[in-house]
Amino acid sequence: MLSRFHSLFSFSFSNDEKSSIYMATTKIIPGVIPQDLDNQIYISQWEDKLVKSRDDLCDRLDDLRGCRVRSIRHCRAKGSAVHELVIVEVRSGDDHRFMRLERLNKKEAGETTSEQKKRTAREIVGLRSGNHDRVKWTSTLKTAMASSKEEKPYLVVQTLTFPNDFTTIGVIDVIALATAITSSAQNYSLFAHMCLWWAAIFFECFKKRTINHDGVQFAEGPLYAERGNILKVNFVDADCKLLATGLTVKTKETLVDRYSAEETEQFLVAFENDSQLAVGDLAENPVDTMMKRWDISGKKLTASLKAAVDAAIAERDALKIANAALATERAERVAEREELHASLAAERAERSKKEQQTAQLMADMLARIKSLEASHSVTR
Repeated sequence: MLSRFHSLFSFSFSNDEKSSIYMATTKIIPGVIPQDLDNQIYISQWEDKLVKSRDDLCDRLDDLRGCRVRSIRHCRAKGSAVHELVIVEVRSGDDHRFMRLERLNKKEAGETTSEQKKRTAREIVGLRSGNHDRVKWTSTLKTAMASSKEEKPYLVVQTLTFPNDFTTIGVIDVIALATAITSSAQNYSLFAHMCLWWAAIFFECFKKRTINHDGVQFAEGPLYAERGNILKVNFVDADCKLLATGLTVKTKETLVDRYSAEETEQFLVAFENDSQLAVGDLAENPVDTMMKRWDISGKKLTASLKAAVDAAIAERDALKIANAALATERAERVAEREELHASLAAERAERSKKEQQTAQLMADMLARIKSLEASHSVTR
């Protein structure tokens, strides 16, 4: 029965279409505005991509501050597979991109049936299951909301829309929050730290931080009432709490008509084991706790960026100084060569002049001798 329930989450993202379409961008910003229209990276690698990519690193902070987050959409699959994700709309100059952020289970290509069963067992309780949380860039909202299977596209759960001049939050904040959430629950869990929880807490953190600013608009989508639900059971409540009070009772009521008593009990045992993941500081005040971690993550990322940018600027300036010194040295050598050439040319000119003078003296002397010889011949 658990395998049947698990199939509700059976996504196959390993065979996503690989796009190699390129476009001229206003400016490529690694980790934010890639050159190709469709690109993706694991969230665990996102900060390194942003900080360590060398392309235009000296301008990285200014480029990031020039990006604008225009909207955030919390979306949900309407088909048979239960999945929720977040789509962040970003503008940088004339570039318009959509970043699709989602929590995925860590499947390996070419898994055997035995390997798949072992992975499923780990995912039930989030035991060394890892994750494939990722961000994927697309050039259109339609592509971002498309399902990886031949099912209906994702529909909106809720939306935040920001005014054009909104600078309270930016792409650094998006990356910092995504990193904080994934770092807080590094192991994918089928009934606790799954895609529903990840998408919900990301959206609610942004909503809490921005909703009271002028021009920020919140709207419920067509699937607002279904958010956090699996088989009509609410696994993630409105406050992003996992396994809310009374959930086990609701689960029994939902499952009793679909499965045998033995299967239902088997599910509830696994469910109870998984509920242990919901304890701790994320249990009682998940949004407030995550926002504190978000602040820490943001400060750390900004400091890393500043250090990388400062180092790149220092390296660039040192290179400029070295190049200037080299250019000066080359100019001095050129001047020395030109001076030497001029000196040699002057010597050659002087030597040529003396040779001409000597030749003239010899010619004059020969002419005089001839003249004397001629005069002497006449006298005879």
